[in-house]
Amino acid sequence: MDQKPNAVAKGRRVALIEGCRTPFVKAFAEYNGLTSLDLARLAAKESLYRAGLRPSDVDQVVWSTTIPVLRYPNLGREVAIALGMPKVPGFTVMRACASGLQALTSAAEHIGVGYSDVALVGGTDSLSNTPVPYTKKVIDALQGFAKARSMKTRLQALAALPA
Repeated sequence: MDQKPNAVAKGRRVALIEGCRTPFVKAFAEYNGLTSLDLARLAAKESLYRAGLRPSDVDQVVWSTTIPVLRYPNLGREVAIALGMPKVPGFTVMRACASGLQALTSAAEHIGVGYSDVALVGGTDSLSNTPVPYTKKVIDALQGFAKARSMKTRLQALAALPA
């Protein structure tokens, strides 16, 4: 079986020039009010600042997540828009514990073959905002509670919750 040629080795050199991260904190603690996009935007802006780059220097955004949220199905694209780069393409990779390394590898491959010159790469997860799947019975009961107009109907909705 022939190996595929290594695009980076045959193409242009790729360099990682800067990075930063937000601190790890417990879920529902200091960063509870921040979404995955909020955290991504903070880290991305600081990385650009440290590297001496402007958003206009970036021609691709590659972002990773381990726990995607429905609100931001393509976090890479959302980061580009949040940084004022609406014409810059962005995509998201998900590969469990290797998501961040996959984002970096994907960006390096794109630079190596000439698809982009400067890629902004990162990864974000917010366990405070992780979607929690419930059964249909629980969802119906919670919706009934939210729509209830009296204490009696609220208590009836809560009574419908499975034990």
